[in-house]
Amino acid sequence: MFNQWVKTLVIFMILVPLVNHMLIEKNYQSYVSYYLGLLFILVLVSPMSQLLDLDKIIEFEPKIESQVVGDLQIKNSLSEWTSNQIEEYVKQLAKNNHLKVKKCKSLIDEKIASQTYGQVICLEVWIEKGGDTKRLKQQLFKTFGGEIKIYG
Repeated sequence: MFNQWVKTLVIFMILVPLVNHMLIEKNYQSYVSYYLGLLFILVLVSPMSQLLDLDKIIEFEPKIESQVVGDLQIKNSLSEWTSNQIEEYVKQLAKNNHLKVKKCKSLIDEKIASQTYGQVICLEVWIEKGGDTKRLKQQLFKTFGGEIKIYG
């Protein structure tokens, strides 16, 4: 590690004067010197970054991948939570209308670019036999909009 760093430093120290000497126009020399100075600082600091494990901090891709996985987990848990909240609301509304819900399934728009993002696209409710479902359907449509299907 140290030998490689010294070799890089020696090669850099040889190339910098050559690059400065080869410049035809002198008005660019100050700009080139500035950027070569920045590059020289990076060459000097590179062994310290390896000793302090800064090269692991600089790697972005593994962190981005884990962030994407985390975002998907959050999105899935939010979708599940929202579906559960909708189901509880539907059950309560059905109970108020003297009906009992067997099953409730909601489809929520998850396309971020969509104008209806986060809204209920379709709500399917399975009711036990008996009772008037027309009022329940009207109440659900007023609350959620979208397509409301009631079976039973």
